[in-house]
Amino acid sequence: MTILKTSHWSSTRNISAYAAVSEILLLKSPHSQRLTNIKTLSTVMEIESVERNKGVMRKIVELNDAKDFYAYMEFVSEDFVGHTVFVPGDLHGNRSLSDFFYLTEAVAFPDGRHTIHHLFGEGDFVTLDVAYKGTFTGTLPDGTPPNGKVVEFHYNILCRFGADTKLAELWWFPFDSYGLMTELGMI
Repeated sequence: MTILKTSHWSSTRNISAYAAVSEILLLKSPHSQRLTNIKTLSTVMEIESVERNKGVMRKIVELNDAKDFYAYMEFVSEDFVGHTVFVPGDLHGNRSLSDFFYLTEAVAFPDGRHTIHHLFGEGDFVTLDVAYKGTFTGTLPDGTPPNGKVVEFHYNILCRFGADTKLAELWWFPFDSYGLMTELGMI
């Protein structure tokens, strides 16, 4: 029995995972066919998972810009841990992420907006290359008073999704912590 499967990788960003998986295989035995079907299904599932995780992170950013910080808690693990230089210690629990963004974005930078420059994913990890711009008009969680300045900074976020397909861990990496802290009047 001969089976012909077509496969094609597209460079279009928003193409579905099913269309992205492709390869041309000529199979002659039923056993080879089953193995190939399993491998192809596994690849499709992995791509769907990565695309889903990227979509979750894009949605979190969009909801933060809309100041709807608690709308995405269902996508964040109850055991979530967030590592950031912006607050002492780590964030723990899914509500802590929403609370952090509320205090830093709704309170301290109410007009703030994100720009996602790059969004990549592989396996359980997603990374974002992000810029943020807003007017510093409210007190930061660490007590830093506002200075009324428009602040723009660039940072990366590395996210790990757990077995439950929820955001489990997140790391913030500002490009220029010293410059940002100086702009904010922290030092």
